[in-house]
Amino acid sequence: MYHPINLPDCPALNTFNELIRLLLAFGLEQTSSQPETEMEPLFEQYFTHHGFSEAGSWFWGKPVAVRQPLLKLLALPVAEKVGILAAFAADIDLAGRFADGRFQVSDFPADDAALALAGEIVQNCYTRILAADGVPAKVLGMDAPLDRQAVLRAYLDAQNRRRDANGNSSPLKVCPGCDSRPPSVSDNKIHEDLDHFFPKSRYPLLAVHLLNLTPLCKDCNQTYKGSKDAIADNDAQVTDVHCLHDIFHPYLRPAQPEVAVNVCRLADGQPHIVVEPRQNDAQQTARLHSLLYTLNVNGRWDGDLIEERLRPKLEMLLLHGWQDDGQVDEEKLRDGLATAVATLNRFIGREPGNVTALAYARWLAGDGQGQREWVQVMRTAVMR
Repeated sequence: MYHPINLPDCPALNTFNELIRLLLAFGLEQTSSQPETEMEPLFEQYFTHHGFSEAGSWFWGKPVAVRQPLLKLLALPVAEKVGILAAFAADIDLAGRFADGRFQVSDFPADDAALALAGEIVQNCYTRILAADGVPAKVLGMDAPLDRQAVLRAYLDAQNRRRDANGNSSPLKVCPGCDSRPPSVSDNKIHEDLDHFFPKSRYPLLAVHLLNLTPLCKDCNQTYKGSKDAIADNDAQVTDVHCLHDIFHPYLRPAQPEVAVNVCRLADGQPHIVVEPRQNDAQQTARLHSLLYTLNVNGRWDGDLIEERLRPKLEMLLLHGWQDDGQVDEEKLRDGLATAVATLNRFIGREPGNVTALAYARWLAGDGQGQREWVQVMRTAVMR
């Protein structure tokens, strides 16, 4: 959520979402209590009519994930299902929702039975299908199957093509949420969590949406974010967050252009990481509160500084070229810091930890007390 990231190119996932839309339309646009044996051929014909001859029998063969909740949905009167399909179609246009600030599905009561069944079907399409055995190529009418690994590969390919504001190649090699380690790859498998930015437990209709799936490190996904939802959670940290205008989003509204990561001496006299909005207005502040609530990057990055996990990176940059005469003074330190700042700035997003290391180096370049402390540290390091 901190780094800008490229949207993956994953046509198979788009096709799967079209199949899910057809699946919901079949259950929402009619009422039927026909026996399963009579409904099955009609279901298969429906998908064949829409150009997916293999999808009907494949979906029908998923009794827990699809068939059972679909039959329950079919049994409800059409009058109780009006508007749900339109809301689903509107809400999967996430760019449109971010423009107007709200989800259309929020107009429905929380206990709406038809909406709950539709959500169960879509959520099952993620947990019991995409994240399990995946979707066969013949079902999609494509050359390759779709599974969780395919989504992760599309994400990595997109980030390897990432460019900076000047058009230069700038592949993203860090976790987009916290600037830590990137996904690891071994035995041709990508080992990373796929985070649902809008939790699938609360937004099940977005469970398979590409813009709602972001690979995050396990710390971000499992330890800090989990199922947090800044828009709807009743937490004191996000009382000023009311709609989609008030939050960041990894693909549509990344935080990096709008927040500043700085180092300041606080009341205890020690340097601390401080994340601040670049513009001090209510909306920018709300977005920052959302970021800090969901990922706690300020506390985590401050911990890196307090525990001196930033020191080895900065020390390595400063030591470069200093071993020749062993002389270190504040002037030489300032020259080294200028070089370190330029180097770290050039490799933001390309090496883990550079965001906080850059903030620390910039602060140190203007803090006389910190420089005097570091001169002693560097003299010891040079003599080793």
